[in-house]
Amino acid sequence: MNKNKYTEEIKNEFDEIFSDLKKKVNEIISSSKHQKEKADLITRIVASTTAACSRDIFNDMYLNLEKRLFKTDDFADITCRNKFRDLNLGNEISRNYRFEPQVVDFKEADRIIRSLKIAGITTGIVAISEIGIILAMGLPISTLLTPIPISILVIAALSSALINYVKAEPKKFKEMIDEYLKEIKEQFIDWFDKIEEYFYTRVDEFKKKYKEEKDKEERL
Repeated sequence: MNKNKYTEEIKNEFDEIFSDLKKKVNEIISSSKHQKEKADLITRIVASTTAACSRDIFNDMYLNLEKRLFKTDDFADITCRNKFRDLNLGNEISRNYRFEPQVVDFKEADRIIRSLKIAGITTGIVAISEIGIILAMGLPISTLLTPIPISILVIAALSSALINYVKAEPKKFKEMIDEYLKEIKEQFIDWFDKIEEYFYTRVDEFKKKYKEEKDKEERL
């Protein structure tokens, strides 16, 4: 099985997404709007873009991973492949990682920031991949009982990071935004790496259970 990370194979796609995003963000920064308004607009565009792109990337990623999986010897048997499909793993991942784009809700973002601080997690540029994987594993953070959509995580990250920069001089503001976009790109990619790891963890669990069931049937 090809063990190269899927994200490495679509590096150009990530580069294009964030290159276009940076152009839009720079247009906002260059505008005559107030710093606070710029920060709000940047937050909205980054959140909506990453959320929308994440769904498309995941759909392609899941189909690719499953296609590769079914070419391996372990899944040569059509019965095995059908049982795996019955897991609805794609729906499970979508449900846990919450890809859907959302209307930007700053009150919800503020609630998340407060909850993260209560849980002892450093905010600023929030570690999206780490929080996402914890929630996907069913381990709630403080009062957060459901997985957080990626769009809300992006909002929480940028909203927190901007607190001390809204009144900054334009050059400092731009430097801070550039650093944020660089960081969020790395975390965005890492987020998909974590999902791929989760996929193969579930695959290993399935193979173990399927083998046990087959061995049991053969003993009867």
